[in-house]
Amino acid sequence: MGKNFKKILAAVVSAAMICLPMGVLAADENVASVDATEYATLQEAINQANGKTVTLLTDVTESVTIPEGTTITLDLGEFTLTNTDKQDTITNNGTLTVTGNGTVDNVSHAKTALQNNGTAVLNGGTFDRSKEAGKNESDSGENSYYTIVNHGTMTIKDGTTVKQNGKFSSLLENGWYNGNQNTGKQDSVLNIEGGHFTGGLNTIKNDDYGQLHISGGTFENVAQAALLNWNTATITGGTFQVDTGSNCVVLNGYLNDSMDKGELTISGGTFSGGVDVLQTMGGSTNSGTIKISNGTFNGNINLGLTASASAGNLEISGSAVINGDVINTQQDSVVINGGTITGTINNTGNGTMQVNSGNFSEQPDSAYVNGASTVAKYTTGDVATFIVGSASDVANQLSNAVKGDKIEIMQGDAEIAVTEGVSVSNTGTGTVTVNGETVTEEPVVTPHVHGNIIHVDAKAPTATQAGNIEYWLCEDCGKYFSDEALTKEITEEDTILAATGETSNPSQPANPDNSGSGTQVTPDDTTSTPQTGDSSNLAVWVVLTVLAGASIVKAALSVKHAK
Repeated sequence: MGKNFKKILAAVVSAAMICLPMGVLAADENVASVDATEYATLQEAINQANGKTVTLLTDVTESVTIPEGTTITLDLGEFTLTNTDKQDTITNNGTLTVTGNGTVDNVSHAKTALQNNGTAVLNGGTFDRSKEAGKNESDSGENSYYTIVNHGTMTIKDGTTVKQNGKFSSLLENGWYNGNQNTGKQDSVLNIEGGHFTGGLNTIKNDDYGQLHISGGTFENVAQAALLNWNTATITGGTFQVDTGSNCVVLNGYLNDSMDKGELTISGGTFSGGVDVLQTMGGSTNSGTIKISNGTFNGNINLGLTASASAGNLEISGSAVINGDVINTQQDSVVINGGTITGTINNTGNGTMQVNSGNFSEQPDSAYVNGASTVAKYTTGDVATFIVGSASDVANQLSNAVKGDKIEIMQGDAEIAVTEGVSVSNTGTGTVTVNGETVTEEPVVTPHVHGNIIHVDAKAPTATQAGNIEYWLCEDCGKYFSDEALTKEITEEDTILAATGETSNPSQPANPDNSGSGTQVTPDDTTSTPQTGDSSNLAVWVVLTVLAGASIVKAALSVKHAK
């Protein structure tokens, strides 16, 4: 019985397995889907997904390639894609869009999480080298590399994170470490619109043949720099933050005119931390061509830290704010055409330093200031600002001065118009006027300048209403004047003409018995005729009424007595 039971049970189980759909058995092995079809490998799904979305179904260890001519969207979901040993995790030769909240990881030495040779758009996901072991710029820890390498065109947007903990390799390389390997001489184009980037020797490295455009994102570094630029970079926004262990926030260098042009243009963003906020990259020929027209730089700009074979160029202009010093130590040419600098201006090498305009917390050395510029010291409260620029630009800034402020023109001409109570002096050799008055070294305190004048016409008074004289009122200061030139000040009371209190008598009716000749007789007591509303006449009537009543009572008593 036991043996027969076992045979029957085995037969039943076998039959059940045969009846089960094969897809159920394979369900746990599938790692990706395209539309409603699931695949056992991610590469197989990619090969079947041109123009479609590939969705990860689970964590997977696999290295994949998007072929040239293939367009896919890779939805990471919440899962992790890790490379096959000694391989890049994703190699894109086609068109790739990445979405989702998952992770693309690489754990092998000298391999990247994403090698882009085509067109890539990163809308999400985390790209990591979780086993990165680089200790410093000299020690790779035998496992180090870039997290992302771009040799094509790549756009990175908000929702994307790129990271690693190493200090040997940069985090993201745009361009070529060795430009001679770029046989097609095509530029690598990287557009960063948002995202979070942290780690690496340099967080973003714009290398040979690199074209970099940053309009947003957060960039953090603890080793060398948040940005190293060798070729062409444009920054219009973003937050760049490094700690005190980093050399600086931005490094820039020039080597040649073909693939390492050293062109850096900054018109926005915030840059903070490090030893300096901007330095010349070691080993470069010079500092390159740097143009800063906007943005906030919380630290020193220090160019030419190494001996330069030629001169680079730095121009600061517009509304850029440098909360630190500007130092030129080698042969570079530095020109300041605007902006605000809170530190000092120093030229310690064989280069040049010229200040044409700008606002400075420290007075620029006269040797650096353009002789044609106007220089003003503007003090409000306890804070002094040195304003350099054309006569009209300086005057325009000074027009915002308020009562109690002090202006000293130290160089050049100035035609200033300010409100009352501003002290203006001329300690230079130029021609200075304030509100039309010539100013010499002796300070002139500006008088009040009347504005918003109201003219009021004269109005004759009536018996019951007051009138006024013609007058002028300055709404700015509240003062009254009797002349249009505003030289004869009066009080508000002086403008008022009191009511006359007189009324004209109506014509008497004609007397038919009188031809009009003769003398009109006027009663002596004009109050005998009571007038409505006259309280004094009412009192007379009350007295008369009382006396009349008393007479009546007396008469009555007399009659009674007679009876």
